[in-house]
Amino acid sequence: MEEVKGRVGEKEKVLLKIKPEVFLKRVCGILGKKVREVVGSGKDRDRVRARELLSY
Repeated sequence: MEEVKGRVGEKEKVLLKIKPEVFLKRVCGILGKKVREVVGSGKDRDRVRARELLSY
């Protein structure tokens, strides 16, 4: 994660930039899945559910 400071209107906010690979690894770790199980082709129930959670 990378911290970026930016101005929104008159207030200064700290924003976090999260790389997609890091996000994918974290979520897969929480779900107990391997990245290749979620990213690979296929339409079984568990894989589709994990993809839905990632896209949400």
